[in-house]
Amino acid sequence: MCVRAESCWPCVGGVIESPARLVVSMKTFSGLVAAVLLCVALAGASARAADGSGSPGGGATNPAAVPPAQAGAATWPDFDWRTVPVWLRVRKSTAYTQDELKQIAGFPLVVFEKANGHRTSGDVESGTLAAGRAVKQINPRTKVIFYYNAVIRYGDYKANAEFDRHADAWALRKGGAVFTFKDRYRLFDLTRPDVRAWWIATARGMAAHDQIDGLFIDAICKTATHGQAYSQGYRRMAADLRARWPADKLLLGNAVRAGENGCNLDHLDYLDGSYVERWGVPVGGESYEDYVARGIEAMRKTVERSKLLLFSAGPDAFGPRTSTPSAPQAMRAWMRGHIDYPLGVFLIVAGQRSYFEWTDGPDALLGALENHDYPEYHKPLGRPLGPPVRDGFVYTRRFEHLDVRVDIRNKTARLQWR
Repeated sequence: MCVRAESCWPCVGGVIESPARLVVSMKTFSGLVAAVLLCVALAGASARAADGSGSPGGGATNPAAVPPAQAGAATWPDFDWRTVPVWLRVRKSTAYTQDELKQIAGFPLVVFEKANGHRTSGDVESGTLAAGRAVKQINPRTKVIFYYNAVIRYGDYKANAEFDRHADAWALRKGGAVFTFKDRYRLFDLTRPDVRAWWIATARGMAAHDQIDGLFIDAICKTATHGQAYSQGYRRMAADLRARWPADKLLLGNAVRAGENGCNLDHLDYLDGSYVERWGVPVGGESYEDYVARGIEAMRKTVERSKLLLFSAGPDAFGPRTSTPSAPQAMRAWMRGHIDYPLGVFLIVAGQRSYFEWTDGPDALLGALENHDYPEYHKPLGRPLGPPVRDGFVYTRRFEHLDVRVDIRNKTARLQWR
């Protein structure tokens, strides 16, 4: 069966029928003008269906409450099917070296994760701005994304000073006591309008800088774990943020996940795209293959809505208890030897604006930038020749220069380059 949501073309064995056959069969249409207009419209739909960027999918929140995501054409990062499209997620507590900045500037999009530059610049916001400015001087086209957690008060942010002044009221409490994540981090009480207003002001303040191209909202999945009022508070905050968000800035988040209600696809109503992690870590006793299959379907629905997909994979792509070497050189060799399967899964789901990451961590001080390039990234790929085809737990897909076969039950992939 074809791995895609309801589309504009009938799908037979995973192959989209041609526009010509459909137009000929439409005998109820009379007149040359109607036929020509229909053909043009359907041809466009067929092209979108081939790379998975066509019809909508997933749930929906109240459209009156959540303004739709409307990123402008100039807002999107560069994208090219010639080779595997990749992105970068990185952090470093000190300033980046010039060589590191040149490497970062080679990516179409970088998310400067939490804990960037605070030891050099004094706080995370200043460190991120300094890094973003330096990257833009090398490559103005690289999209620089600021990271901000929706829930957790991570350290070293300048904005924390305001939160800390009101911590007795603004920190989430459970049973009368301040609740902490990992017995260390306080949480924002998003049931409070003043906390939501402060959070939005922080995000918009960073977006006002020219070197920042968008916001990455982390921990969206955690907003549903602290009760209905908390979840509703986050939804109100997201709607308010979208309504006041600059049209030329991206709004991204860690949202889509197979283990969440409806795979969290309704969050795409206000987001321009989603980061997807832990797609190989089943929850609730579900089998690995069933969980991954549901994740693949959710990611396909994401790209069918023309959303940006930041696909992330690490050793847990093979399951939560994957054994890996402890020595850095041995770990590097392990990563090189195991890239085919996660890359294969990505190529099954990929559409326009989809980007791949294969990493064992984002910390540049631990070698994240040194270990972020693979031979597969330089081989010719080409456009997809159609949507993926599923047969049980085996998925296949063809590109102009590559045939992909992925078996998610056995966690294997065959990538045949040509």
